Amino acid sequence: MDYLTVVNTALAYADRANDPEAVANIDNMLRIVEAKVNRGLLVMASTTRIQVPIVDATKEYYDLPAGFSSFRSIKIVTTTDITAERYTLTYLTPTLMDEKISFNLEGDWYTIEANKVWIHSEKLAVGNYIEYVNYADLTPLSSVATTNWLSLSIVTGKQIG
Repeated sequence: MDYLTVVNTALAYADRANDPEAVANIDNMLRIVEAKVNRGLLVMASTTRIQVPIVDATKEYYDLPAGFSSFRSIKIVTTTDITAERYTLTYLTPTLMDEKISFNLEGDWYTIEANKVWIHSEKLAVGNYIEYVNYADLTPLSSVATTNWLSLSIVTGKQIG
């Protein structure tokens, strides 16, 4: 179900298709529904996998993935195919991460600080990849972004969760 279908259905259901106030508030209504879905919906359909090439082994801070809601895992992988060696990073609080770094302790860790992912690992090597597996928020429906994974699953009948 795309944006236009949702809008037309809502206006027809409310019997207010010609009411400019109702039409003007459709996007606001969608934001309320999408916010509730984003808070409660952590299912496989909302999971994304992103692999970011490591081009600077001294870089510690990386951008959060687009649409980030929460992580399932972060790994360092040696390739982007099935032959990859995978090293899962352990989440630490920012305070604990500071302590581990201050005492030069070895390990494979990450934390989130100031909207960045802070990674500490000897596997941060040029040629390897950071693999994020995270839950993504719904892309808000609008006249520009007329579909998202949830609206497409309704059309196809694909079960979510």
